[in-house]
Amino acid sequence: MEKISDREIQQSVDRQLEAVERLPDERKLTELEKNAKRLQSIASPESVERTATTVAKSLGVDTQQYATIDKTVEGSLEVASAQIEDVIRIQDSDGTWNYTAKMVDRHGHRSQVPMSQQDGEKLYDTFQVMAKYPMMRGVYQSVVMPMLQKLTTDSAEATKPSQPTAAEVDAAEPTDEP
Repeated sequence: MEKISDREIQQSVDRQLEAVERLPDERKLTELEKNAKRLQSIASPESVERTATTVAKSLGVDTQQYATIDKTVEGSLEVASAQIEDVIRIQDSDGTWNYTAKMVDRHGHRSQVPMSQQDGEKLYDTFQVMAKYPMMRGVYQSVVMPMLQKLTTDSAEATKPSQPTAAEVDAAEPTDEP
C-alpha cells in the first residue's frame, strides 16, 4: 500500500473544502447525508478511526483534543477552545423555533449560546444528520472540531500584532546621546 504524504492529504482536504464552499446551502446538507450514508455502509469504526488519525496527524491536529466530550467538567467554558457540540431547538407557543448551540471546550466545560434563526436551522439540520450516522459524528469530534480549533487559533495568531524584540525596543528608546 502506497503511503500518502501529509502534503497530499492537506491538498485534498483543501480541495474538498473549496468544493463544499461553492455548493448552495441546500446541496451541502444533501451531500453531507450522502457521504454519511456511504461512510456508514463501507467503513468500520476501526477504519474510520485509523483514517481520522492519519488525516488529523497530517493536518497537525490532535484527535484526542475533544475526547472528554462525553464527560461534563465543572468550571467555566474556555472560549478560546470552545466548539459546537450540538444544536438544540425548542418551539415557542407561537410556533417559532429557537436554536441554541451547545458548546464544549477541550477540557469538557460546557455552555449554551442562543443562535440566530438562519444559522441555527442550518446547523441543527447538520447535527441531525450526524445523529443518524454515528461514524460521521466520530469524524466530526476527532478531526473537524480540532481542525476548526486549529484554524481559529492560527487565524488569531496571524492577526495578532507582533511583539517587538528586546533589540527593537532598545533601538527605539531615546538616548541621552546627541
